[in-house]
Amino acid sequence: MKYALQDVESIIHLELNPDTNLKSPPDEKSMPVFSNRIREQQQLIRLFLSEEAFSLKKDKAIESLIQRYQVALIKIADELVQYIHRAAEEQVSGNSNATSVISLYQLALKSVEELLTFIEHHFARYFNIDEKIPESYKLLMQSEFTQNFNALLHRYKRTDINANLLEIMMAPFHRFLSNSENKQFTYRELLYLKILRKELEEFLLPDQNSIIERNMLDLLIYLNFNTHRFFNYFTTIITNDLSNAKEVSQQIEKLAWWSKTINQVQTKPMVVCKIKDPSAKDQLVDWMYQEMAFLEKKHQLNYILPPMVPAAPKSNTHITTTISVKQLALVIRLFYDCGVIKIENQTELLNRAAANIKTERKENVSHQSLRARYYNIDEITKTIVKDLLIRMVNQIHKYN
Repeated sequence: MKYALQDVESIIHLELNPDTNLKSPPDEKSMPVFSNRIREQQQLIRLFLSEEAFSLKKDKAIESLIQRYQVALIKIADELVQYIHRAAEEQVSGNSNATSVISLYQLALKSVEELLTFIEHHFARYFNIDEKIPESYKLLMQSEFTQNFNALLHRYKRTDINANLLEIMMAPFHRFLSNSENKQFTYRELLYLKILRKELEEFLLPDQNSIIERNMLDLLIYLNFNTHRFFNYFTTIITNDLSNAKEVSQQIEKLAWWSKTINQVQTKPMVVCKIKDPSAKDQLVDWMYQEMAFLEKKHQLNYILPPMVPAAPKSNTHITTTISVKQLALVIRLFYDCGVIKIENQTELLNRAAANIKTERKENVSHQSLRARYYNIDEITKTIVKDLLIRMVNQIHKYN
């Protein structure tokens, strides 16, 4: 397969490279020649990629082609940035030709950046957003973000937002804008920063000076802000809330409420702060399930039967129901919420139901399975149970 970047790389690596002695360095007279050659190559590469991608029939082949040129162009762009830095140093030293050379390097860099933009926009499906961004693009975006970030930070500092939460929210911007670490950033990370900035700007009204913290926490879950510091901050809030409950059963109910409300928060598709870590929602829900399992075990160990009351004999025969576990959980919840069943708390109710009821598909209904469906009810289950209740009402009318 033809490699369309061969001539461009030859110009960059041999003819413009300050370390190469194969040819004399470009002077002011040769600038138009180099300029025309670079622009001509840019058009040829665009045409080649369009025709080659169209001729390939398999997505994998197109992806391989596009990402190969993406990586090569990023490498060339980074090399040109280094050339510019070196020419700038020579300009300070009094090299009269340095200014013209810098202009040529900048022209070549602009052409390479335009090719990358062309690939990103026209072949978005195959563009690798987990590839590093060119150094020139990073510097450009740092400059753009600095002004917007300072204005955004100032707006939030005027509100009553918790200082620790504000610091956690702004940490990704600080990290990107900091020059103390020579870190490479990917297109995905930069895209996340753009989305985060836009959402934070729209969240706060122009004259707003008060923030409901829970709304901000929900927004960060929606944006999959899955950093370790955010996880610690949120779990501390839940832990403090649990500490206000004196009884273990009350703590379990509080934890169940937190689990339900966090599970109900929607998340923005294909958006993530840290690509290699679980989502913010999954981290929080998993932590709550573990805490709930611990509290339930603790509650069972602390449970003491009233004195002088003989324990009810265990029945080896379960009550069999034709409805599913999801539908059973909803029916139990209806009976509890409507006051048909009177019991100390939902946990004890679910324990007894799991111990004595089985479905046609499940010989043993686990408490954890029943509890999970008790607090998370989908629309299909609601519809099925509604139909069941209507059939029951119709059956009542048939009785004499």
